[in-house]
Amino acid sequence: MTFGGNCGSGSDDWFFSTCVQLDAGKLYKIGFWYRPENYTYNENLNLKLGMGQNPASMTQSILSLTMPPSTYAGVYTHAQDTFSVNTSGVYYLGWENYNAGYACAMYVDDIRLESMHPVNIGVQNISRPFDRLSCGFAAGDTVEVQIQNYGQFPIDSVLVRYQVDNNTPVQEMYVDTIYPDNLASYKFNALADFSAPGIHSLKAWTSHAGDGFNANDTSLVQIDNILPYPVWSS
Repeated sequence: MTFGGNCGSGSDDWFFSTCVQLDAGKLYKIGFWYRPENYTYNENLNLKLGMGQNPASMTQSILSLTMPPSTYAGVYTHAQDTFSVNTSGVYYLGWENYNAGYACAMYVDDIRLESMHPVNIGVQNISRPFDRLSCGFAAGDTVEVQIQNYGQFPIDSVLVRYQVDNNTPVQEMYVDTIYPDNLASYKFNALADFSAPGIHSLKAWTSHAGDGFNANDTSLVQIDNILPYPVWSS
């Protein structure tokens, strides 16, 4: 979304989301990317919550951002925070862009609202093997994954697995504390075999008894081991 400005006067503009059902007792996380265009004056962006699509109904403050000139201009920055509601019901999110001086445009993109589970962990990505396309993989390649704690509480250990094609999964234990919203790298001790020519699937995932949301447990990539082309003699 875009907040328009003519860089010649102050602004106090709002954007309201569609209706969302929020429940008391749950923790929610809201994240988005923003980019101001003002190189001369501070820009301000508030995120609020309320039960109507108008400024007067925006009674709960979630985020308040002040962007000094030049520091943020032209560059997208990520913002996120958590919040809860005291009463279950239908709510609206409201972004307020205001500037008492000379306002220029403000851009907000990639908005993500999600319910946070107390325990929620998964493989965010597979970081090794670095090469996904190679002419002749060796029989032993290192598999490394990035594990993310998406939940509300620290996690001290988690079972991590990877599987090449339909072979028996490799299972190992990551033992260290991963705090909420943090990543941890884990390098498997057991090496993977991609030496057979062709396309291989590599899947990695976590298993935790208390995980309340399994849709983000798994990451999947393809590894392509191509044969070298022969050089014919003439």
